[in-house]
Amino acid sequence: MSTRFFSLICKHKALRRVAVWSICLSVLTSCGKDDDIVDPVEPKKIFSLSVDASYPATTRDNWVLLHDQNGSLIDFKKYKAGDVLTFETEKEIKDNKMTVTIFANRENAINYRIKSFANIPTGEVWTLKGPTPEYPFVFPTGIGQFDIIVNDIPADKKVRVAENSCTASFMLGSSADKTVIKSPLLSTTPYYTPYYMTTVESERDEHPKYKVIANPKDKDTYEFSYAEMSEFERILPVSFSDAGSFYARICGFGEDQSYIPGNVSGCCHSYDNSALPKETSMHLAFTSAFPKYQTSVYMNTGNYLFIYDQQGPMPESIRVPQNAKYGSVNKSVHHYTYTYDQPFDRLDYAAVYHDPNRADVNISWTIYTGKECPVIQELPEGLIVEYPSINFSYFSDVSPEFISGESHEDMVALNFKAGTKEKDAFAKSSYIPKP
Repeated sequence: MSTRFFSLICKHKALRRVAVWSICLSVLTSCGKDDDIVDPVEPKKIFSLSVDASYPATTRDNWVLLHDQNGSLIDFKKYKAGDVLTFETEKEIKDNKMTVTIFANRENAINYRIKSFANIPTGEVWTLKGPTPEYPFVFPTGIGQFDIIVNDIPADKKVRVAENSCTASFMLGSSADKTVIKSPLLSTTPYYTPYYMTTVESERDEHPKYKVIANPKDKDTYEFSYAEMSEFERILPVSFSDAGSFYARICGFGEDQSYIPGNVSGCCHSYDNSALPKETSMHLAFTSAFPKYQTSVYMNTGNYLFIYDQQGPMPESIRVPQNAKYGSVNKSVHHYTYTYDQPFDRLDYAAVYHDPNRADVNISWTIYTGKECPVIQELPEGLIVEYPSINFSYFSDVSPEFISGESHEDMVALNFKAGTKEKDAFAKSSYIPKP
């Protein structure tokens, strides 16, 4: 303002009041501008990964990637055994759900393993461990031999003998009067006490019989008639719509026996329809002689592969989806879509890798999800530079596996949540449509 203007104000009281109010208003307005300053957003922890010391030290290179529901890359880090990684972001995560991808180059520069886990809530804490150590196979130690004689077996039936390690299961044809099962090996391992189960059945038998020989002795002979054998207390029919190969294994366990991976410690008997390839049903037999079972069914038809596995009591039923319309719509690994007409709990799908210029490159990419398949639109530039073979266009022929009896959340917890143990009783089935 000019000197003349200030002089004019001083001569007039009214103008002096206006000037004072103007100056106050100017001060107040300028002070208010500080309110527009936005405080910095604190980054939010969205994921933690602890890499156990058991993770293979020979692994060449490992990455963990996080993507949001739209397929955009949130963050990525490299990891090694003993690392503790924390992921933070200032971005808003849609639905607070992510896809966690674990990349491992365990062998050399051309063999990679990629696994993606979809629909993971933000804030999860995972522990990544090395492969679960397998129980070493212990071959049974021979401690003697004995004979089994079964009299008066009907001509159309056969005898099957199984020991409780399931290492010796064999079937013998019947004679008119009796069947002698000469000198089966009496054996033992650290996992069980020896006993044998003898079953008599025909290919279509809905009423097979059995006899349990508990703790047989060396050089003894066990003789009984067909009439003295017991009928199985439970016969479970399994039907399927498409003829094909069928195999089932039933292992009964004592109360003090454990399910041991790689070493079946229960008394087993098995079924297959190799002699009846056109059959569309099978009858599985169970006895109350055992308090718990492991029941496995494998079915390979012209249209699908069906796998069933139950641990615990005798199964109430085994349901094979009839004429199911499970199928693929979009087979791209980064945006797979599918169709279905029957219920299921979770979905796994694996992509076949084919680089027309690099037949030597071997990459497997498996995605684990609930029912909403993830979208993966971008990969870290550093990963692409280091591994140029990882190109979405090279992944095709996605093979889906529709799983019932296990949720996606339970599967993730079992693999990555510290302290989670497999359930003592469960029933899980998989339906894998053929391309």
